[in-house]
This record gives sequence, C-alpha cells and structure tokens, in this order.
Amino acid sequence: MNTPIQFVGDPFVRSLPTPQNAVDLFHDWASAFPATSPVRSPGNAHLFEDSRIRWLEQGLRELRQGGLESMRVLELGPLEGGHTYMLDRAGAARIDAIEANAIAYLKCLVVKETFGIPSASFHLGDVVSFVENSSAFYDLTICSGVLYHLQDPVGFLRALSLRTKHLFVWCNTFSEELFVKKPGLKGSFGAPKVVREGDLSYELHPHYYGDVSDYSAFWGGVAPSSAWMRSGDVLAVLESLGFVVNNHLIEDHAFGEQLTLLATRRGAPSAA
Repeated sequence: MNTPIQFVGDPFVRSLPTPQNAVDLFHDWASAFPATSPVRSPGNAHLFEDSRIRWLEQGLRELRQGGLESMRVLELGPLEGGHTYMLDRAGAARIDAIEANAIAYLKCLVVKETFGIPSASFHLGDVVSFVENSSAFYDLTICSGVLYHLQDPVGFLRALSLRTKHLFVWCNTFSEELFVKKPGLKGSFGAPKVVREGDLSYELHPHYYGDVSDYSAFWGGVAPSSAWMRSGDVLAVLESLGFVVNNHLIEDHAFGEQLTLLATRRGAPSAA
C-alpha cells in the first residue's frame, strides 16, 4: 500500500510564483539542470546533457535514418527526467517513463512542467511489473542505471526482449576491481551464484543495501537487495535472447566497471 504524502507545517509558498519554487520543494537532487537554464538544482550529475545519450543517438543514426526521431520509447527509471528531456529534444515521438521511487516521480513532474517535455508521460510504479504485464511494443527501451538494482536481472531482460526492438543499457557491473577501489563494499556483497541454462552460464552477485533511513537521496532498487552481473555475462544473455549487440563499451568506474551498450532484437518489427 502506498504511503500518502504528509506536509509538516505550513505548506504555502507566499513568494512570486516561479519554476524555482517547485524545484526547491526537494532538498536533494542528483541532476544538474542544463547550463543554459535559469532554474538551478543542487545536483552534480549532468543527466540533462549526458554523453551516454549522445552516444546512443550516434549509434541509432548508424542503424536508421533520423536516429531517435519518431521513435516510440520506453524509459525505465527516469530518476529526475534528465534523459527524458534529451530524448524529447532528439525527436522521440512518444516516451513512456516508468519510475518506482515516488520522490523521483514527483521530481519528474516538476521537470516536465519546468522545461516542457511534450512527448513524455511519467508513470508511477515498478518497472518489472510494467514489463511483465504490458502488451505494448517499443522501438527503443532505455535501461540506464536499472539492471544492477534488480533481484532477477536475467528474468527482466527476458521479459523485456518481447517488448522492444532496440535496447540501450548502462549499468555498473561486477568485477574484482570493485573491492580494490572500494574495499568497504566487500561486506555488502554475498557469495556469487552460478546459473546454468542450457549452453548459457552466468554469475549473479548478491548486493545488499543495508539499513536505509533517509530515502530523500536513495537511488537504489525497490527490494533490500539486488544482483550484479559481469559485463561479459550481460552481453551473452542478450545474445541468447535474440539481440545483436551493435556497440558496447566496458569502462573503468568508481564502482569497478560500467557497461554501455546498444542492441537490436533480430527480426523485431518497429512499434506501430
């Protein structure tokens, strides 16, 4: 059951109405707003001017004329709407953005009102439930910062493979380098589980969030734990599900490795 929002004290804003008033309702923002915007947020992540989305645009242009133009897009975990803003400005025809974090969802609504994102509809709820129960089909799915926050990432990818033609993924992935860079994180990971499905074999590395007392700046998943995968295992799983990985990058990250990829489902039609 959802917990209703409760204001503590006087909820009234008595100053001149401005977009900044709505942004200032939230003390914690992950995102920095576009440099040209007169509205400011305290965040540092450049998600409204993200090189990963530009990388995606370039990859799509190599696959289809027009890149993102006229595409029907499913965005999983929009956080604060930064990528949604970029997808809209790149010409996406329709964006369904699914966000489980109620605080992030409300921030997305503020961002939509502040910057104008006409192609986007934000929906509050669980991405796994949506993918497993939806009958919609999309030209492109954006899965950025989501996969390593799921308890069953492979099952999720399996369900998602039926819903999309193109797939963009950015995620942290497991490598032993993680504990070299962040030795304090070793205690938050459990023993790896090796899964074998026919000729396919992959590892799941349990990760536990621990006690969370303040959700205002919590960017994790909906469950107490998740499962991280190795980069090579993610690529192998996608290929087993009928995707061709068009481009991918495996790069160093503060948390070990990060994987960025663009894949296309073999034989999948475009969204109607």
